[in-house]
Amino acid sequence: MKVCPVILVNNKQSVLEDITCLQDKDYDFVELRLDYYEDIDDRNKVIDLLKDVKHLLNKPILTTIRSYNEGGNKL
Repeated sequence: MKVCPVILVNNKQSVLEDITCLQDKDYDFVELRLDYYEDIDDRNKVIDLLKDVKHLLNKPILTTIRSYNEGGNKL
């Protein structure tokens, strides 16, 4: 069975805090929900965030931007 924690991304600081909580957990990959990210329109900030997350987790990352109809944030 694959285990995938989901992180709703509001801002970079909250993501880093959530990742800290995952350090001692057993999971296969992580899903980052970017539809709530406050800097979603800034490509460089999104790339920097993903690099930081990858460096800290060293696990595969599934990034998603869910539509409003799928329970995502209205962009």
